Amino acid sequence: MKTVYVCQSCGHSTGRWVGKCIACDNWDTVVEEIAVKTSKRSISAPILIKTLSGSEIITPSRFLTGIEELDRVFGGGIVQGASILIGGEPGIGKSTLLLRIAANVVQLSSFECLYVSGEESLEQVSLRAKRLKINEPKIKLLSTVSLTDVVATIKENKSIKFLVIDSIQTMYDSRITSAPGTVTQVRTCAHELTILAKQYGISLLIVGHITKDGQIAGPKTLEHMVDTVLYFEGENSNQYRILRTIKNRFGPANEIGVFEMSEAGLVPVDNPSSLFLMAHDREVVGSAVFAGIEGSRPILMEVQALIAGTNMATQEGQ
Repeated sequence: MKTVYVCQSCGHSTGRWVGKCIACDNWDTVVEEIAVKTSKRSISAPILIKTLSGSEIITPSRFLTGIEELDRVFGGGIVQGASILIGGEPGIGKSTLLLRIAANVVQLSSFECLYVSGEESLEQVSLRAKRLKINEPKIKLLSTVSLTDVVATIKENKSIKFLVIDSIQTMYDSRITSAPGTVTQVRTCAHELTILAKQYGISLLIVGHITKDGQIAGPKTLEHMVDTVLYFEGENSNQYRILRTIKNRFGPANEIGVFEMSEAGLVPVDNPSSLFLMAHDREVVGSAVFAGIEGSRPILMEVQALIAGTNMATQEGQ
């Protein structure tokens, strides 16, 4: 059994403990872990290859979520077999949005959804579903942190084509002695789930925690493993949320979707420009409208110049 020290920020490993990671210059991020033993690769049967122009290669299909703002962010819907990583601060509405997506998807399609909750109990998920008025028998709930349980459930239920993991930092692979949430656990579990999704044609949605710097917790390789990376932006004191595409292999990046948090969950905002424009019934001095581009969407924003009188002497003509 070999001990290594792994940085929980960038994934760099070293043979001894250091206070500052030499790769990312972060302090107090190096944690002791047990190195994973890899078995020697045995000679297997030759793998069949296909030509790029071959007719046997099928273009993956898309399916809509029923939420226009969300389909815009995905680039026209979710690609079947794609892996998607959604990050955001606690309480911003990630679980609420995923539960609504799962309900819409099973209503518009013939396959089932497996919602894996590693942070909340089944009762807590059920209470949220009742608040959102969601009662879909095609949504299967599983409260576990074991990767083995998730893989076994998928293999036994071939009708499941939509998988939600909430969250990846709680998943645990029993073959690794490291604690859940460490770089090794997060990287291994995300890799296994991504391979599982590709093999069975399952659309995979993974929830990721956010660090104090506003980045998804875990190594950057986690973002490289998935096909799409989404960030939830907003404040808990504000009812509006912005879902931004950071990476998208099946569509445009930097696309945004605007939502409003209400009693019924996250409601799409059809006209985001109305949030940044004041209602004026007459011309106002010092106010101008600026047209900006976010992704493929133009958004109008009002810029105001506020001027106040002062009794202090000022110099003119300098």
